[in-house]
Amino acid sequence: MAQYHKELTKWIKITLDKLFMEQSFADPSSRLSAEQIYPLLKFHDGMTEADFLRQNKRPRAKSRQLLQEYFRSGLIEKVADPIDARKRRLVLSDSGRSLRERIEALVDDKIEFLLRDMTVNEEVAVLKFISRINQLTVEKYEIK
Repeated sequence: MAQYHKELTKWIKITLDKLFMEQSFADPSSRLSAEQIYPLLKFHDGMTEADFLRQNKRPRAKSRQLLQEYFRSGLIEKVADPIDARKRRLVLSDSGRSLRERIEALVDDKIEFLLRDMTVNEEVAVLKFISRINQLTVEKYEIK
């Protein structure tokens, strides 16, 4: 059963290199890395800062630093809560919305490129592999 571990490890590391070292999903027009941009894809208007920090499952200081970078870059803005004007909500700015749309299109294009020439059997094998990795790396009941 463990005969392909070495090859699988090698190819997973190559894929991670493409994502993080080569910045294959980074937006060339912004100075943000793929790691900094990805949480923007999960962002939804109306979040509080606490929501944002909770959603990003990384150390609180890093999440706060990322949020500050979004503010500095003009990607996210604070607006008054429509129900309680004392509270502030986070919303994507026009440039944030534009960046998110470009990155979503880029990710979708790359995934489509990867899947385009796969046979049904290859798709099933990849699906089983990714599903198994997910099962091994998430807490019970964590999936929504």
